[in-house]
Amino acid sequence: MDASSAEIDLPAWVYRESDAALAFDLFVRLLFSALCDGDFLDTEVFHQGDVETARGGFASLPHLRVELDAYLDRKAEGGSGPVHDVRQDVRRACLTAAERKPGAFSLTVPTGGGKTLASMAFALRHAELHGLDRVIVAIPFTSIVEQTVDEYRRVFGAENVVEHHSAVEPTKETMRNRLACENWDAPIVVTTTVQLFESLFANRTSKARKLHSLVRSVIILDEAQVVAPKLLPPIVDVLSSLVRDLGSTLVVSTATQPAWTREVLPRQMRWCLDDVREICPSGLDLPKRLQRVRPIFLDERPTPFVQIAQLIAEQAIRQLAASADTARVASDLDVLRGIEGDASREYFSVFRRLVGRDGFVFGGRSRRPPRDNVNALLSFVYTLLMHDARAALEAAGLDSQVGFLHRDRPGRPSLALDLMEEFRGFLADRLALSLINRGQVSTTGFAATPVGGVVMDDATRKCVIASYQKRKLEELTHPFLGERVTIGHLVYLQALLLARYLRGDMDAYPPFFWR
Repeated sequence: MDASSAEIDLPAWVYRESDAALAFDLFVRLLFSALCDGDFLDTEVFHQGDVETARGGFASLPHLRVELDAYLDRKAEGGSGPVHDVRQDVRRACLTAAERKPGAFSLTVPTGGGKTLASMAFALRHAELHGLDRVIVAIPFTSIVEQTVDEYRRVFGAENVVEHHSAVEPTKETMRNRLACENWDAPIVVTTTVQLFESLFANRTSKARKLHSLVRSVIILDEAQVVAPKLLPPIVDVLSSLVRDLGSTLVVSTATQPAWTREVLPRQMRWCLDDVREICPSGLDLPKRLQRVRPIFLDERPTPFVQIAQLIAEQAIRQLAASADTARVASDLDVLRGIEGDASREYFSVFRRLVGRDGFVFGGRSRRPPRDNVNALLSFVYTLLMHDARAALEAAGLDSQVGFLHRDRPGRPSLALDLMEEFRGFLADRLALSLINRGQVSTTGFAATPVGGVVMDDATRKCVIASYQKRKLEELTHPFLGERVTIGHLVYLQALLLARYLRGDMDAYPPFFWR
């Protein structure tokens, strides 16, 4: 193209008749992304001098591939058993599939099949063979992001894995990691699906500058089935264009594949992934080899719902009791947080069965934003409880932002979040269920937001606040002090007991238990 010409020769895919508007929109945003990133980098050099050494220094993809192969070989030595055999089969399938041309792939492996490392083995070998630039792993949950990063850093070293999400501890983040998060110019980036999807459509320069880094990259979408269906059309449109037109490879890695392919969706639907190739052949029979649950039929006759609910509750109680026993011997805080997360998922898996009114939906705990009306109610009551806990701690002379279980982050009341854990079930969850099941709140008091969340209207909030304050006026006998107190004073009394323990006036802190 003549540099003096006012016209630009656009790529052929921009003129595609089927989706010309969307293609042109993506092309413009790619140009905007590259321009923003270049401008940021030039400004950085102008103001700060040479920071290239902080941004660079990553190992090459071929070197990382060698490191991973050696690590997996060491793990395989001397291994035996059915799970070991499955993981070796999955790894071999990934290495074989890596030789195929770039495009869309699915990796359907049940839990325990080793897909975290096997998918990375595919990505590194595939990128090396086809000249791709980087591997980007997007995961929906920050807890799983942290676990995945820990696993990768054991293999590649902390300096070669970029961790990008809102929960990264500032005290542990390096300058190299922070700079690489700005534009994903690194060989391996592990991030959240929120960060990835925001980069696809961002109109802020700081977020948009990552989009062009997705071109000619291997993108691994882990647990892709949890993406909200209403958000799928634009997301799949852009991912499809990255694969079809821009040389990227997409791997949808999960035990339960979402309905994103042309073979599953109705023919008239425009958005979908074309020519998705499964990495693990069906002949491996992975679901059967990794089967963990065996159904037991109690009787040939249909089992009453009450009996099923009782069995589920009993199983959850056993699981929670086991988590409590394990927590007592946890080796460190990270292990304890993992146990707490497992116990929370088990608890909320049963919680939904306590919601007894039509129209109230609970699809598992979700927040920021809450995805259904029950979660919206829970989040609001938790906020009321958190403010009470913060006020109680500060009245007792404690800093509400320095916690034990919850990680310290700027502006986060970590100790208040720790303290309110004692009262979630007793006060907040019971109140929410009571308001729903007694008909004190109605489904008409909740509304969906454009971003997929659910909020309460003013009348419902006033009703919840009034019920919360009324509940706090009820009295009970404090299990440790042995005195009659109002429920509203419980949080303050626990804050005082915690302060006495921290000052050395007590041998142990007596948490609040209510049976």
